[in-house]
Amino acid sequence: MCSERGILLIADEVYRELSDTILPSMWEYSSQAVSIGSMSKAYGLAGLRVGWIVGPPEIIERCAEKRDYTSLCSPVIGQHLALTALKHRTKIWERNRQLRQKNITLLENMIKNNPNLRWQKPESGVVAWIGYSQKISSEQLAWDLHKLGVLVAPGIFFGEEGHFRLGFGGNTSELEAGLAILGDYFKEL
Repeated sequence: MCSERGILLIADEVYRELSDTILPSMWEYSSQAVSIGSMSKAYGLAGLRVGWIVGPPEIIERCAEKRDYTSLCSPVIGQHLALTALKHRTKIWERNRQLRQKNITLLENMIKNNPNLRWQKPESGVVAWIGYSQKISSEQLAWDLHKLGVLVAPGIFFGEEGHFRLGFGGNTSELEAGLAILGDYFKEL
């Protein structure tokens, strides 16, 4: 559809490798697609600030021109660390997929045990969009949880009340502790 209408499709594929089935990149499907990747999500190397784009040469050239105005180059040490990670990407992806599976199972169990919560389990990535039935603003909910040591992003920040965004890609024991607090919060609300 984008090709027919001359519309450029930009595909954010930073979580693509965390899926159980790694689908082809969007740029493989269309000359009107640009795929964006990063070391920060599927590789777990956010501090490197290294990423890439793949797409039509004229688009890549324009992006490179714009990048020249924002920074001259990524730190060399970060580029070397990224190269090392890329050489071991299969092991890194597998480790991160296992961590994701373990963590999403914990999250799924907490949601199943709390009738006030609902979600659509994500097929990839480590961010969940969770709905709740209580009559409390998502900003107040986020503030309450923050005071209890749990960080969520209020749904209103994404244009939808009655929801919050929760990342589950980190340390499993920390997530488990946070989910216990979250579950108790909704049972007591």
